[in-house]
Amino acid sequence: MPDYLMVSEGPASERMSHPIGETGFSFKKSERPSSALTSWIDAETIPQTARAVLQSKELFEGLTGLIRVLTETDAFGQFRAGWILGRTVRGLTSIVVRDANHCSAKGLLDDAAFGVRQAERYCATSAVVLVQQSDSNGGRKAREALESAFMASHVRPDVLYESGLHSEIPLWFACLSPVVR
Repeated sequence: MPDYLMVSEGPASERMSHPIGETGFSFKKSERPSSALTSWIDAETIPQTARAVLQSKELFEGLTGLIRVLTETDAFGQFRAGWILGRTVRGLTSIVVRDANHCSAKGLLDDAAFGVRQAERYCATSAVVLVQQSDSNGGRKAREALESAFMASHVRPDVLYESGLHSEIPLWFACLSPVVR
């Protein structure tokens, strides 16, 4: 049985073709390169790498996903960000996950604010911002954005960091290495 209740902003056609530039040619979604968030969207549980990174802290022990909401898409319907309400042995947690190819320091701060608002709304004990790399090339840019947003130095992949931005709700962040498919 899946962990998640999946919520979507609206109906999306699976047969929708996507134009290639201004050529008039198009191709099906299955023929497009997959998003960094594919494993977050299609899997029935939180991806193993993310689970391991989060559970490295006792606060996130026993993590399961309860609700998954896709919050941002590009012009072709590829997901750039999502929000997850998760359950741990210590309570609920609010998780925002973003594609590393579509992140900036300002955007990550917006994600953090959103995650904290959702944590307050659902009485969660913590909030997390995760950046998911699709390949090894996008990691440096994403880590630099995290460093700038959260005033951190030398952010390494697959390490969970605590941010001092919010005192009432603990805020954590990490850059996740690419998911092996």
